[in-house]
Amino acid sequence: MRYKTRLISYAVVGVVLLCSSLYADIFEILGGQKVGTTSLAFLKIGVDTRSEGMGQTLVSTSRDASGIYFNPANALSSTSGLTFSHIVWLADIGYDYLGLTKNYGNYAIALQFSNLSSGYIEETDELHPFGTGKYFRFADNLLSLTYAFRIIDRFAIGISVKGIMETLAEISSYAFTLDIGTVYNVGYRDIKIGMSLLNMGSDARPKGEYTVDGASRSYEAYPLPIVYRIGTSGKLFKNLLIAVEMDKPSDNVEEFKVGCEYSLSPFLQLRSGYKLNAKSPGSSGLSFGAGFVLPWYGEGLFVDYAFSEMGYIGETHRLGVSLGF
Repeated sequence: MRYKTRLISYAVVGVVLLCSSLYADIFEILGGQKVGTTSLAFLKIGVDTRSEGMGQTLVSTSRDASGIYFNPANALSSTSGLTFSHIVWLADIGYDYLGLTKNYGNYAIALQFSNLSSGYIEETDELHPFGTGKYFRFADNLLSLTYAFRIIDRFAIGISVKGIMETLAEISSYAFTLDIGTVYNVGYRDIKIGMSLLNMGSDARPKGEYTVDGASRSYEAYPLPIVYRIGTSGKLFKNLLIAVEMDKPSDNVEEFKVGCEYSLSPFLQLRSGYKLNAKSPGSSGLSFGAGFVLPWYGEGLFVDYAFSEMGYIGETHRLGVSLGF
C-alpha cells in the first residue's frame, strides 16, 4: 500500500510538471505580446520573505499568513499568527505587508494589508528641470479578506476578496478583485499540489477627467494582471523541502520557479531559489534567504531575510517577522 501511494505521488508531480512545460511552449509568444497592457503591476510582487528566498515558490506550501497572498487555500496550511515584512524595493521604493490569520482546523480566516510607496518626489517640468518646489507621491494599497475551508481532509479551497487603491499625485484608481485557490495534500513526504487564480475583477480606471484641445476626456480603464499559478512541494529528505512552480500572468510569458529550504537545525533554515524566464515586474533570477526560529510561548517567533538579484536594474532586500499564536 505504501509503495502504491509513493508511486501515485511521483506520478502526480510528473504530470504537473509536464503539463506546465507544454502550456509554456504553446502560450509563450502570446504572453510576450501583452507586455504593458495591464495596470496595478505591484500585484505581481511577492510579499513573503521566506518565499522570496525560495524563488517565490509558495503556491503549494505555507507557514504563515503571507502564503495566502499567493494562494487563499494556504490559510489552512498556515499557523494562526501575525506576519510583517518590509521590502527595500528598487529606486528607494518601500513595500510593507501585514497579515493576520486564524486557523480553526477545518476552516480559516485571514486579513491582509499591503502598501507600496515611493515617498515624496519633487515635481519637475520643462521650465524647472531641477524641481518646482512642489512634491507628489505614488502609492498602492491593498486590503484583503480570506476564507478557506476543507472539502475533505486533504483538499482545501480558499477565496480572497481584495480592495485596491492606487494614487499618483491627485489621481486615484480603485479596483475590486477575487482570488481563488486549492491545495491538495498527497499524504506522503508532505507533498502538496497547489493551484490559484489571482486578481480576477474590475478594470482599474483613474477617477476624474483631463482636457485635450479644450475638450474633457475620461481616463481609460486597464485590466488587472490576472495570474495563474500551479506548483508542487514536498520533503525530498527529512530536512530538505523542495518546491517547483509555474506562473502564467495575463500580460507576460510564463515563469518557472524552483526553490529549496534546508533546516540546518531547529533554529536555522537556509534557502535558495531560481526563476527561469523571469520577465515580469517584481521578478528576478537568483535568490537566497535564511530564517531564524526563536523561542516563543506559541508556535514560535520567526525572523527571515531574503536577497534577490535583478540583473542590471539592481537588487532587493527583504526582512520579515512572523509570530505564531
